Amino acid sequence: MGFGLGGVGFALGNLLLARALSPAQFGVFTLFLALVQMGASLAPIGLQGQVNRHPTRAVSLGRLLLTSAIVGATIAGVAWALYGMESALLAALFVSITAGGCTLVASSVFQSRLRFAAALGLSQSFAIILLAMGTVAAMTGGAPLWLLGTLVAGQYVLLSIVGWSILGRQRPPTAGEGHSLWEGLSLLGITAAALLLMQLERLLAPRLLTLEDTARFAVVATLVGSPFRMLQMGAGYTLLPRLRAATSPQARWRLIRHEALAVGLIGGAGGVTLLLAAPWIADRLLAGKYVLSSGLMLAALVSGVAKLADAIATTMVWALASARQLALLNWVSWACAGFGVVAGWLGARWGLLGLMYGVTAAWVCRGVVSGALAARLLGTVSTSSALEPGRPAGVPT
Repeated sequence: MGFGLGGVGFALGNLLLARALSPAQFGVFTLFLALVQMGASLAPIGLQGQVNRHPTRAVSLGRLLLTSAIVGATIAGVAWALYGMESALLAALFVSITAGGCTLVASSVFQSRLRFAAALGLSQSFAIILLAMGTVAAMTGGAPLWLLGTLVAGQYVLLSIVGWSILGRQRPPTAGEGHSLWEGLSLLGITAAALLLMQLERLLAPRLLTLEDTARFAVVATLVGSPFRMLQMGAGYTLLPRLRAATSPQARWRLIRHEALAVGLIGGAGGVTLLLAAPWIADRLLAGKYVLSSGLMLAALVSGVAKLADAIATTMVWALASARQLALLNWVSWACAGFGVVAGWLGARWGLLGLMYGVTAAWVCRGVVSGALAARLLGTVSTSSALEPGRPAGVPT
């Protein structure tokens, strides 16, 4: 429900900005948001996954700040070189990614301790900010891009300070060894490949199609795709730490069945509702500025279902795999991302619809491989893997 409400806020905020800004402006801003979200997830170099896999290990805030700043500077350079983004947005991009990486790890620490309310408060607050930005922009008839970028950066800085201030006042459960950089690199690779696939349509459309196509994709992805994006994120949110705590294959299978049933019911009902309501919402809220065909909305729905299935399978591998198996999934993820680039490039010959289905094919490929590996892990991982070295038996991680 937390991710669902966040998805509604994110969707409404985007739609209001699409109404208030010109298609070209909205295309630039949605590209900015895509780079921020991708960069913030890459910035910790896999640390957000490690604190869930090994919640008793110490977290180095210095390492987190350093890697986040390096990733932020790198992505800002890419945005300048490939898209010619203006300097004010580049500065906002750097600050957003640096602070966003720190916020993400703070949220993951709360998640690893099963404090989901605090974790969701940090991870989903941006939806409220975006909704407020969209509301004000729609009421005032627009907003300069530099101001929108500054607001995004400011909220990430504030959330980072709040999250780490709370954690700094709390005594950590233990202060053992630090996190392995090599394992972090494998988790980083898996995350990076998934994020590349997640943002691939937005990254390819300005190069292969037009900024107007980028804006049109952003609208259809907001109307139909955003709720599935939130379900995709939420599908593994409680599952990841609880799989680590499960002490038998039977317990793990019960968790998976419960998660699949819940996600399937919500996704099925939501998909039908979205297909019926999306044309009316687009016509009324966007005042006819964007024409969305039923084919585009169906493509977004198919993409959302593929991402949901991949999220559950990948979360199982993330929670239970050995370091070697994580490295294997890393290579598989990048192979699928490369396939997505090629398939999207080929599909773009048939316009935006072809581009979307090309990228969806890559999600299906990764989901199949992850599902096969996860099915094996659920039945073969020993109960000792759920315990940290030196942790008393029977105490879940």
